Amino acid sequence: MKFRTFIKLSVFAIFILFTFISKFVFALDADFKLNHYHDYAAITNYLKTIHEKFPQLTDLKSIGKTKSGKDIWLLTISASEKTKNQTQSAICIIGNLEGNHLAGTEQILYTADFITRNYGKVDSITRIVDKHAFYLIPSVNFDAAQHYFQKPQYETQTNLSPEDEDDDGLIDEDGPEDLNGDGLITQMRLSDSDGKWFSDSSDARLLRKADPLKGQKGIYRVELEGIDNDGDELYNEDPPGGTILNMNFPYKYPRFKTHAGSYPLSAPETHALVDFILAHREIALIQIYGFDDNLLNPPSRPAKQLSENKKEEATSRRERRLEELNIEPQDLFYFQKISKIYKKMTQTTGNFPIQSTPGNFGQWLYFHFGVPAFTTRIWWPPQAETIKNPERKSDSTRIESTQKPKEIKNPPPKSSSNEELSWLKWMDTTRQGQGFLPWEKFKHPTLGEVEIGGFHPFFKSNPPVELLAGSAPNHLNFSLYLANLIPEIKISEINCEKQNDAVYLLTVKITKTGFLPVKTIFAQERQLGKPVIVRLNLNSGQLLSGTKQTKLKNLVLDSAEEKLEWLILKERDSKIVLEVLSETAGQLQQAIILK
Repeated sequence: MKFRTFIKLSVFAIFILFTFISKFVFALDADFKLNHYHDYAAITNYLKTIHEKFPQLTDLKSIGKTKSGKDIWLLTISASEKTKNQTQSAICIIGNLEGNHLAGTEQILYTADFITRNYGKVDSITRIVDKHAFYLIPSVNFDAAQHYFQKPQYETQTNLSPEDEDDDGLIDEDGPEDLNGDGLITQMRLSDSDGKWFSDSSDARLLRKADPLKGQKGIYRVELEGIDNDGDELYNEDPPGGTILNMNFPYKYPRFKTHAGSYPLSAPETHALVDFILAHREIALIQIYGFDDNLLNPPSRPAKQLSENKKEEATSRRERRLEELNIEPQDLFYFQKISKIYKKMTQTTGNFPIQSTPGNFGQWLYFHFGVPAFTTRIWWPPQAETIKNPERKSDSTRIESTQKPKEIKNPPPKSSSNEELSWLKWMDTTRQGQGFLPWEKFKHPTLGEVEIGGFHPFFKSNPPVELLAGSAPNHLNFSLYLANLIPEIKISEINCEKQNDAVYLLTVKITKTGFLPVKTIFAQERQLGKPVIVRLNLNSGQLLSGTKQTKLKNLVLDSAEEKLEWLILKERDSKIVLEVLSETAGQLQQAIILK
């Protein structure tokens, strides 16, 4: 209880202080406006502009290339020379692994602009950048993201690695086509007595999958808009590309699953990202913008920590999935406390579906790299429960309708169909119906009469950009808050007592500050990364007690400290050098003159 009480007070104090500072900081932000989504060329140009404008504060380089040859950009923001030799702790913020999460890329561009413009002008920003480096990777999956900016617009999460998805010996031969010429790839539905879909009674625009066990019978067959290019009576089953990057990481890699890739890190994008991360052990924490989420939905206790009764109650898909992760209980506490702060800072509430998949990046970071990763999608879908309640107010991170649909008298049960119903209600009441193509008849060259319609590509994945602009300051605020939680190592006390003419007792106290531990408990127990090392360099003389190199183990709590002692035989006025080496909390060197 002492540990938890201490941590709660620490994180609450940091939150109060940072909330006060941020009110002043964000009042200064009047230049940057999010008014459109940026394509690869615009992102490249924008990052180069920032680097040219702030050459002493930033560094821009490519950490690899996508399958089509686009650079995966890394913008480093740091005011310290320590960044060059990787002795300064860092926070890494990564966006758009999925390719269709454009909002994450824009948030990182916003973050880069704000920090560079305000460094040296706002004390809180200056202090953070002086202490920690920022590694910003706006997008990893530029190839999938580019479909947003091309015609026809087609939403996918796969990169451009070729894949034979229908096992016919041909590669990428059957992709979608824009049959009705509206610039969008949507869906086709056609009447079929053996179909698996029928119109939703709540809204005929939606389709619900028939459940034979409930006596339901489908009347529609549903396909992606296009034709059967390879003549195998399947439609659009082998489009260009093939690997979903967020399924291509080694932890719990879903071998043999479609779109997972040929093997872990088979995609050039994931391979480049992992190479970068492994080469930068100074990264203390990572923030990811994508469709995974552990901030609104933090991990819960692992199964081994639950009572038998609780195990029986843990029947939901979400609870079963999180139990399998086996995150260390002490680490769970950090995730859960930071989740509470995230909800307060972004003013986000609600229960939203988790879209995590095996082989994802966030889990690899915790279980293989040993560093906590905080993931969020920035903007969540509207919920049927909130739409029906006229008393609930909308906020900048979850836009919802305040008009009560007359046809919904009670909250409908949670399902994918109900989620889509929420999208329609929100679209009708706030977007003048834009976002869904009404079903219209079309003469298909081989299928005969079909109907083409459905949600627009990217409509459910990204907010209208003006709404993203409303939530951007809150998420920037949270990123800066996370940077304040990074651990720091300090030499808090040095005492050198002369015992006789040539013998000295050297006592040193090493203190760790910052909410997060130097290493997660999971990483400590599995020896992921190096421990904090204290090294004593005598040059000459003799060590009578103690060791020249000591590994520290107890630097977990904020203000935690360890006391070390050495008995040294060495001449008066000679110098010894004390080094404190930490991968994630910085490195120190202190010269000591024996008097």
